[in-house]
Amino acid sequence: MNSMEKLTEWQKRLEEMKAERERAKGAMEQLMERLKKDFGCTDLSQAYDKIVEMEKRIAEMEAALAESVKAFSEKYGPLLSQTD
Repeated sequence: MNSMEKLTEWQKRLEEMKAERERAKGAMEQLMERLKKDFGCTDLSQAYDKIVEMEKRIAEMEAALAESVKAFSEKYGPLLSQTD
C-alpha cells in the first residue's frame, strides 16, 4: 500500500470515527433528556443520587413486606395449614 492509499484509508477511518462520535453524542443526548423527563435529573450526579435514594426506598419496602408476610403467617398460618 503506497502513501496515498494509506492517507485515503486513514481519512476514511477518520470520517467513520466522526460519524460514530456523532451517533454516540445523539444517543447520550436522548438518554439525558429521558433522565430529565422521567426522573428530573439534569446530570449524572443527580441520577446517581436518585439511584441511591431509590435503592434505599426499595430496601425499606422489602423490609416492610417481609414484616407483613411474617405477621400474616403468624396470624393465619395455623388456619391455612388446617385441612378438613
